[in-house]
Amino acid sequence: MAKPGKIVAILPAYNVAKSLPAFVAGLPKGVFSKIILVDDGSKDNTYEIAKKLNGIEVHKNLHNLGYGGNLKTLLSLAFDSGADVAIEIHPDGEYLTDGIVPGLQKVREGADMVFGNRFGAEKSLVESGMYAWKYPVTKFLSWFCNMVLGAHIPDLHQGFRIYTKNFADKVNFRAGSNDYIFSFEIIAAAAFKKLKIESVPVSTSYSGKKRGASLKSSVFYTLGTFRVLFQLVLLQLGIKNPIFSTPGRRAVCPICSLSHLVEDQGKVAGYNLFFCKSCKLGFIYPMPINLSKYYPPVYYRYKGLLGWLRKVLFDFFERRRKDWVQNVLSKGAVLDVGSGEGGFGESLDKKYKVTSLEMPFSGVENKDVIKSDFLKYRPNRSFDAVCFWESLEHTPNPRAYLEKSFSLLRNGGYVFIEYPRYRGFESRLFGKNWFHLDIPRHTFHLTDAGLSDLLRRSGFKFISRSRVYAPEYTFAGFAISLLSTFGVKNFNFRDLSKFVLIIPGTIVGAVVESLFYLLGESPIGYIMARK
Repeated sequence: MAKPGKIVAILPAYNVAKSLPAFVAGLPKGVFSKIILVDDGSKDNTYEIAKKLNGIEVHKNLHNLGYGGNLKTLLSLAFDSGADVAIEIHPDGEYLTDGIVPGLQKVREGADMVFGNRFGAEKSLVESGMYAWKYPVTKFLSWFCNMVLGAHIPDLHQGFRIYTKNFADKVNFRAGSNDYIFSFEIIAAAAFKKLKIESVPVSTSYSGKKRGASLKSSVFYTLGTFRVLFQLVLLQLGIKNPIFSTPGRRAVCPICSLSHLVEDQGKVAGYNLFFCKSCKLGFIYPMPINLSKYYPPVYYRYKGLLGWLRKVLFDFFERRRKDWVQNVLSKGAVLDVGSGEGGFGESLDKKYKVTSLEMPFSGVENKDVIKSDFLKYRPNRSFDAVCFWESLEHTPNPRAYLEKSFSLLRNGGYVFIEYPRYRGFESRLFGKNWFHLDIPRHTFHLTDAGLSDLLRRSGFKFISRSRVYAPEYTFAGFAISLLSTFGVKNFNFRDLSKFVLIIPGTIVGAVVESLFYLLGESPIGYIMARK
């Protein structure tokens, strides 16, 4: 690159209210086309102070994402706005700005990435305030990582960096971790892609809390680098990892409207599955326009002996839902969203006035069930509880459904949610073959952390969360997941040859799922929150 073109400074900010004004004032003039700062959920008034400063574009994460998540945000904002070069500078003042001009010269000479070299600065690291014990550790770690990577980068583990558009085009940085190990993941990916990496001396100033990470954090980071190097070795053996792949499809998260923290999980049942590292929720993209064709009448009711046995089994085990409600409500108005044939409402006694709601296209036969789009539903009353029993994951936007629930509840009212635990142990075990993915009927895939955060963002106070013993879902679900992993797919219980396979698989599932539950790893979760 003969000329760097559009140069953008990217400032990852966290609790830097005191140092920020002087830092911004000290940035070299006439170098940057734009300065972007992203506040990563600071506990001080970093964001408010940044907004008052002239000449910088300021953003704020909804919650603390960690260094990696924040840097992914900054890199995406820079390169999506047309940057040719992005320069990462930490506004806490730890790294001085003397590396900017020589670093840009390296870019002009063809470098794809430029790293600061603290060991090449005029003042030694110990003189600049770094803990003495960290110096030999940092030197050794850089030497060892360079040896494995086949690189020659004097100082791998530091925070002054220059990124070019070629880096953004070649390295799938959005697939990286949200924590600090992201800083090394992208180095390993760049080395794997054989990008040209150069170094320039950079001065540092360590003092107070800026003297470096704690011993505990340093140990975890070091272990993380070994993990990344091991993943690189596995890659040579044909075991792929997203961070080493070429940037692929990008999707916009329907919850936070971001794309740079969305990770492509590949195709499942003909649909693209994504995971948002900000919202901690999975979703399919694009959302199907017409879901009705995926819900045949048999989905709502099973006829004959098999249907009767299924109903008896489900009614017996799903009494837990009745207990959950009755433990906190002695009476009241209850709205059951995604009620099926309304069995839950029928299980409660007359002290509860239950309204059962299903989608307009549903094949339910119970005339007491209201067929209406929940978001368009306009009842003439408020409710004491809203229930989503294995139904929130079927919605096109869980946040909109929870916000609507909040508006329908009286003060002090409850929301009850039972859901498949995406990214729980069983989900990770079976991956794309996990029975409870149920794509495309499950348009969203809920995690414990993501759902808890979503409830808070929708206005609810978090009350309790627990694992659920749900044999009616998990025993056969484990069997189908296991058989799908070994290539036996497209289950139809009327297909006798496959039904015979399900029986021993379900017996194994009963043992394994009981063990999972005892270990706190049931694939089904339950959350209760209050308005």
